[in-house]
Order: sequence, then structure tokens, then C-alpha cells
Amino acid sequence: MGKKKKMVKRKKQRGKHSSPETSGVQNLSKEYINRVKGTGGGLMKDLLELYDIGQANSKEYKGLWTEEDLAREIGEFFDFCAKKDIKPAKAGLRLWLGLSKSRYWEWENEAGTYKANLLAKANDIMEMQYIGKVESYPTGNIFLLKAGHGYSDKQEIQINSGNDVDSDKIADAVKKLGLDKDE
Repeated sequence: MGKKKKMVKRKKQRGKHSSPETSGVQNLSKEYINRVKGTGGGLMKDLLELYDIGQANSKEYKGLWTEEDLAREIGEFFDFCAKKDIKPAKAGLRLWLGLSKSRYWEWENEAGTYKANLLAKANDIMEMQYIGKVESYPTGNIFLLKAGHGYSDKQEIQINSGNDVDSDKIADAVKKLGLDKDE
């Protein structure tokens, strides 16, 4: 009989990989890897571009946008988000339009105006996007729906007895139970 080789069991070290191929990169999409590879910022680079466009828009705007101009800008914002693979949000649209949070809120609440109508449509697109991705990213999208689109976990429960309350019947019940006596 030959000698048996002793098997040495190596303890796996967490966070250490034997090669780049096994380091977890395989779990990321190629689009994401290409987007962040060598950019030194990835998403931040895209957000700075969005901010710069907003700065230019705020100089152009000066309170004079027509309905067509505003609709075009909102459409361009969504195109930008799609091209850059950025989740559109109210904050991004505000940056794109060069608006403050309070000005955006004012526009949203000017009932019947073209600004309110266009922002309502934009908000609906963003809301539907969160709803459509809720299965993939439940926590984040549920938070965004609650924070920006009026969703809540609150429940209102109303209980009706079905019978009218008769004060005489209550007084009789209190007497029968002996609860009407002063202590």
C-alpha cells in the first residue's frame, strides 16, 4: 500500500481573492464597469454635467420660459437621465432647470398653470419609474415614493357599531354594574 497524502484544509480569508476574476466584478454589469472605469467619479461626473446645464438654464430662464420651452427642457432632462443611466428624481430635475426647492414647490402648487401641469407629468414619470423598479430595489424605491410622491404606511380604521348609542341604556348598564355609586 502506498502512502496517503495528508490533505491540508486552507482557511478562506475574507476579503482576499486569488485573482481579479473572482473579486466580485463578475456581479456588476458591463455597462456599469465601463461607466465608472477610469472616470474618477462615475455618477459624480454625470451629476456635475447636470448641474452645469442647470446653471446655464437658470441664466437663460429669468422667468420667461414658455410652455414649449419648459416641456422641451423636461424632456431633455429625461433623455439625459436615460443616456447616463441616472435615476430621475425631483432633485435632479430642479438642478437641470436651475430651480430652488421652494420655486419648484411653488410651480407644483400653482393649480391649473402650464408649469404645474408639466411638473405633474414629470413627477408621474418619476413615480412610475420607482413603482416599476420596486421589486428590484424595494427599500430605496419605497422610500422615494414616500418621500417625494405622497405614499405612506398610515392606515385609518373607522369602527361603527351599527347601533345608535342610547344614553338611557348606558345609564341602566352602569347602575346594574354598580358603577354609579360614589366612593
